[in-house]
Amino acid sequence: MSNSPSGRLWAIQENGVWARWAPEHNRWDIFSEKVSEIAADPSTPSASYFIN
Repeated sequence: MSNSPSGRLWAIQENGVWARWAPEHNRWDIFSEKVSEIAADPSTPSASYFIN
């Protein structure tokens, strides 16, 4: 998991699909790409980097 400065939580699910917590909507946004590692970009509240 990674946490950005905006308080967004980024996580990789057990199946390898990644998700981002959207506090303004009180929900997880789930994305279809499978990744093995993820890191938040500290310069922006909405971007992340994938490391496969």
